[in-house]
Amino acid sequence: MSRRLEPLAIRPHRPWLRWAGALGVAALAVALVWGAFDYGRARGGYDRRAAEAERLTLEAEIERLRGERDALRVRLAQVERERAVDRAAHERLQALVDGLQAENGRLRETLAFYERVVGPRDGRRGLRVQSFALEPGGGPREWRYKLVLAQSPRRRRLARGVVDLVVEGERGGAPARLALAELAAEGEAQVPFRFRYFQYLEGTLRLPEGFVPRRLVLRVSPRGTKEAVLERTWSWSELTEEAADVAGQQAPAHGADRDPDRAQHRDPR
Repeated sequence: MSRRLEPLAIRPHRPWLRWAGALGVAALAVALVWGAFDYGRARGGYDRRAAEAERLTLEAEIERLRGERDALRVRLAQVERERAVDRAAHERLQALVDGLQAENGRLRETLAFYERVVGPRDGRRGLRVQSFALEPGGGPREWRYKLVLAQSPRRRRLARGVVDLVVEGERGGAPARLALAELAAEGEAQVPFRFRYFQYLEGTLRLPEGFVPRRLVLRVSPRGTKEAVLERTWSWSELTEEAADVAGQQAPAHGADRDPDRAQHRDPR
């Protein structure tokens, strides 16, 4: 028995049509959803054009504010530089004022010193001890003495002579006297002086170990004149404890020189 054969149909295979159809359906769905969303916003009072215009306005305002911010930053940096310059100028002026005030104080002290030399209160015209002071030295048991001798400017002749220093105290429980030759760091036995108006003398005293100072005796011996020897005595505590008060009466460093031949008053003219 023979079988009947069905006719064979050949169709082309196109899978992309299925994908294209799916994409079309998805696009249509999105369009419908967006349309519904846009319709809802319109129904709610939302104006897309107005919102876009507002967005552009806000962006322009942001750019303007950024420009103002940058300009303010530049101005702030400029103001800070100006403040730094002003501060430096103020500090320089303050330093100048402080220096002038200090110089004024030194000039006042110098003037007061010269007034005391030129016009002593006691009216004496002869040789006198203008001031004497002790200050701590650079080493242990060292003391720096500062002496100012003076005479009236109306006295024309030179004052000449020597200065002796003696420190009295105790050593090992017994009284002891130490002369300048035993105390002076420079090893000098006497300090010579030679001046017309005043002279500033200074030196260092070194006290030996175990010696307890009690008094200091200063002796000024003029030479070639009929003047008597000047002798002054201070308690050691008076000189060391009241050094600050005595220091105000000291001569300025430029008023005289340690060298007797150069320690003369010179007319500033």
